[in-house]
Amino acid sequence: MSNLYAVLWSWFPLGRAGIRTGLLFICAFLIFILRVAQLHVGIRTSTSGIATLQDYALKYQTVQTAVWYLLSAWVYSQVFISSAPKSANIQWITDAKNNERPRLNERPIYLMAFFLILAIVQTAVHLIYDYDRVDLPTMKTNSEVKAAKPELGSIESVAPSTKIWASLPSIAGSAFKRALVMTVLTPFIYAISIRYAAWSYTLGFSKLIWNLPKSTALPSASPFHWHILWRTIWGGTLLILIWEVSNRVFSIYVAQEPLKNDRPITYESKDPNGSLLTGLKGKKLQTRVSSKLVLSSGCLLILTGIRVLGVGIDCRTFPGKTKGHIRRHRPKRRIDLVSDLICVHQDHHRNEYSSRDSRPNI
Repeated sequence: MSNLYAVLWSWFPLGRAGIRTGLLFICAFLIFILRVAQLHVGIRTSTSGIATLQDYALKYQTVQTAVWYLLSAWVYSQVFISSAPKSANIQWITDAKNNERPRLNERPIYLMAFFLILAIVQTAVHLIYDYDRVDLPTMKTNSEVKAAKPELGSIESVAPSTKIWASLPSIAGSAFKRALVMTVLTPFIYAISIRYAAWSYTLGFSKLIWNLPKSTALPSASPFHWHILWRTIWGGTLLILIWEVSNRVFSIYVAQEPLKNDRPITYESKDPNGSLLTGLKGKKLQTRVSSKLVLSSGCLLILTGIRVLGVGIDCRTFPGKTKGHIRRHRPKRRIDLVSDLICVHQDHHRNEYSSRDSRPNI
């Protein structure tokens, strides 16, 4: 009966399982904070991923990326170490024997160093592959869709959850490969460069809490036991999965069209045109891009070749169903909208975005 109670309490939401789940959520939430802080739309003008890394290696964005990944890895390492059973022998302090003082265990130090090194590698991957980029969807005309697939009359959007589930196998495979490579390389990095520093710092901090021996010599036994290496493989794989899935989920959901019930988000506003124009003149790039998507998905421009905030919009590029939507739901606002957009266009050329490079590229 006692074993049954132990199993039930281990999965009880308000017990240890709930606390661990909350801490693991913090690991993913830190990545969301990073993505919001460094969000940008469109491809950066660099020749390759390595060139992007070189351009941004010494910038504040790189330091910010590394700090958030390191913080996420540190939280994960504490949950990983504290959740291990006593038989794993990765507790911070070893039990005293024969009236000896307790000693600091190097195995959890190595595990924490492994996850922090993995965070540095993930930072480099984040910059090389430009995870901060958000690829917004493009619209196609009915003629283009019918030319590609005559049997289809409209474009069927894929649900975000379907995209996420479809990408999980490739994410899991790449996470396992990266964790396996780092499991092989980290023992050499740890032994050559950071072992003594990590041991000295952790020992000095631990002496403030526990009564440890005064000796600062490194342990005679290395922490690279096969049992520890196995834990670094699957523990590193899970950590990379948290990071990669968090990035994937954010990119997919942020790139969704600004629609509500298949209508533009400004549809239920008291002044849809005013809300749209405010967004088009917004200071943040994401706000302006979302407003342009609302404009392209729910408004018909009856003038050909008009340019709004540096982006050309042709009325012939809108699907036929969009025209029907405007005729049914907003028949009296089309002329006012076009006149307001012309005013915005004129103000734009007089006051804002005088440089060609500052125009948003969507």
